[in-house]
Amino acid sequence: MVSGRDRVGRAGYFCEVPRVFARKQAFFRVDEEMCLEGFFNKEGFYTMSNFLKSLFGAKKAAKFTKSRMQTRRLELIGLEERITPTATLAFGSGVLSLTATSAEALTVSASGQVLTFTATGAITATGIAGATGTGTSTVTVDLSNVAYAGSLLNLISLNGAATAVNSTLTVNGALDLTAVTGTTSIGLSLLDDSTGDNDAFINFGVKTKGAGGVTVDVNNTGSLITIAALGDITTTTGAVAIGTTASTISTAGDVTTTSGAIGYTGAVTLTGNVATTSTLAAGNLSITGALALSTFNFTANQGLGNVNAFTGAVTGSGALSLTGAAVTVGTITSAGAVSATATTGDHGRRQIRFDLPQWLPHR
Repeated sequence: MVSGRDRVGRAGYFCEVPRVFARKQAFFRVDEEMCLEGFFNKEGFYTMSNFLKSLFGAKKAAKFTKSRMQTRRLELIGLEERITPTATLAFGSGVLSLTATSAEALTVSASGQVLTFTATGAITATGIAGATGTGTSTVTVDLSNVAYAGSLLNLISLNGAATAVNSTLTVNGALDLTAVTGTTSIGLSLLDDSTGDNDAFINFGVKTKGAGGVTVDVNNTGSLITIAALGDITTTTGAVAIGTTASTISTAGDVTTTSGAIGYTGAVTLTGNVATTSTLAAGNLSITGALALSTFNFTANQGLGNVNAFTGAVTGSGALSLTGAAVTVGTITSAGAVSATATTGDHGRRQIRFDLPQWLPHR
């Protein structure tokens, strides 16, 4: 054994080594690792294991990592909404029509020139510029962008399905068509298919433009027409025709025209006070069927138009007030006040005709 030690090293690292090895330090790798890991043993002897480590390094066992299957929590992924088409919106021959293809609840409303159509299922809009939302349950149409296909738009129509199913046709928001540009006349129709017991509802006010009128024609036994107190109808020269002989009409809405005729066909029941008004000669009023006043008042002020047909009985305790160029009324059994005023008549004679109440003796 050689005694004595020298300090050798490189790059600022030093180790105490036997002097005999210090003379041959160029042969050996002396670095921080050697000093820290013990290139020499604690007695200062250079060992074979340390020598082999210096040449080849310690053999490290490869790490074995057990593969794990990647797991993922089950979750629901939302898909786009899928609604079965049950109505079509189309334009042709001046008519923009929403037609049910099965039992449906169709509605229409307007804000300025923008119409909003809704259905329970999806609405398919075809060939209508300015239509958005096709394939969903709500479609809007900007009438300022509608391609009129060579004809002016003159009618908005809701139609029941052409099968024996029941649908509802509803004005479910204010429908002011006077704001529509590009056409001089535009009206509204709520029509059924002549087979199903479709019902019609006017819940909000309707204003047509020019000669545009309002037609509500649901004509099967059991079909209902309901006009709410907010469902006032206003036209200029357009006629207002509500109901057919099979219809049951419940109304609390007023009707106003300039010279358009006003007609109710079917049994009429008041659910609120109702007034009809026109000014010019063509603004005639007719009710073909019974009129049940209940406790409400019916006032007709037809100006130069006639009150020319109350073919059914008038019943109830409400007041009946009729004014027109000529007034003709059927049997009245109402317990309320009755007044009639004829403003003109044939050859300048005022004509008022009342059938005597059934409970009064004829004289």
